Parts: sequence; structure tokens; C-alpha cells
Amino acid sequence: MCVAETEGELGYLLAQALINALRARGQAREVVSVLTQVLVDAADPAFARPTKPVGGFYGAADADRLRAQGHALQEDAAGRGFRRVVASPRPLAVLEAAAIARLVDARVLVIAAGGGGIPVREVDGRIEGVEAVVDKDASAALLADALDFDILLMLTDVPQACRDFGRAGAAGIGRTTPAELAALAAAGHFAPGSMLPKVEAACAFVDRPARRAIVCAPDNLEAALAGTAGTRVEHA
Repeated sequence: MCVAETEGELGYLLAQALINALRARGQAREVVSVLTQVLVDAADPAFARPTKPVGGFYGAADADRLRAQGHALQEDAAGRGFRRVVASPRPLAVLEAAAIARLVDARVLVIAAGGGGIPVREVDGRIEGVEAVVDKDASAALLADALDFDILLMLTDVPQACRDFGRAGAAGIGRTTPAELAALAAAGHFAPGSMLPKVEAACAFVDRPARRAIVCAPDNLEAALAGTAGTRVEHA
């Protein structure tokens, strides 16, 4: 429910901002925000080890009370207290992908899969919500694959992915291949919950020669698309 509420609220704000920006440039184009449900497997191992922090911070007494109610909590590494953690299962399908494809074919600018999408599962042929948070980069790659796009662009607050991030000798990664990037990920060069999901999404998406994935910051987007900035993942 929280993901659905966030998708609706932020989707409205993004759609309005895009409409106004397009109008200011003399472009009359439709913008639609789609509440997006993402199917996950009820038997995904992630449900046995919740890791995704959600909500506010709690003191020790409140954390104990919530644990007694059956919630999983984790102490914050920065010492701010305890937070609830929920599962982050792998997304399997975007239920609205076909509808989104029709909108894209009609030249509608679509906002979708916000926050990773609303996690749902199938139970006896019915769809129902599940307490989880789906990784937004994984959902973006899945949706881009379903729409057969050529480019997956992931904007973040750093100009590119780095080898040895956070350590002496850290170096930016420019053009690379899925195999090279996967090897760096396996060697621990990317932080979980930060750059690692983007790297994994890029490798999953670039599964054929015609595709490429880009990781960059908003201010070097134009150069990244031109092939002179950001991390660009493509086949050799």
C-alpha cells in the first residue's frame, strides 16, 4: 500500500512537471503515470531473510514491541536506532507491461514502476499484495526488456560506477562489457544497495548486441548518451 501511495503521489508530481516542461518548449505531448504491479515469487528465498529498510527509526523498547508483533527489525549502522526490514524479492513480470507498450507505441510519455513497482504475488489464480520492496533498478531492467528497448539509462548522484569505490585508488569505469562488469561485481567492487543493483540491472539488460545500459549523473547525461561520459555497458 505504501508503494502504491508513493507511486500515485510522485507520479502525479512528475507528470505535472514534465507536462509543464514540455509546454514551455512548445511540445504538446501526453504524459501518463501508471500504477504498476510487479509480480514476485511467493517462494522467493528473500522472504526468509528480509534486508530492505522501510519506515522510520525506533528505540530499543519500540523495536522489541514490534518484534513481538512479528515484524523484522535491524539496527541502523549509523546508530540512529532500529528500522523495519522487509524482503526484496526478484521481480518476475510487470503486469501492466502490455498496456505500457501500447501507450509507448502511441507516443505517450510514460512514468511507470516507481519505487520498483507494487509487489504482488499469485495465490490460487488471484493477485494479491505482498509486504516487500522490489529493487527499482531490477524492475526498470525488466520493464525495458519487456518493451524491447535498446537503451536502459540509470541516473544516480555520481558520474559513473567505480572500481574500488570508497577506497584509495578508486577509478571510474567508462565503456565496459557485461562480462567485465559482472566480474568486478563478483570481486566486491560495488556497494550492495547502492551501485551493485544498477550494475546487476545493466548486466541483465544487455543480453544482446543491439542493447546498451548507461549509468551516469543528470549533469553528464548528454555526454553519456554521446558515449563520452558515464559508465556505458555494451557488447564488445
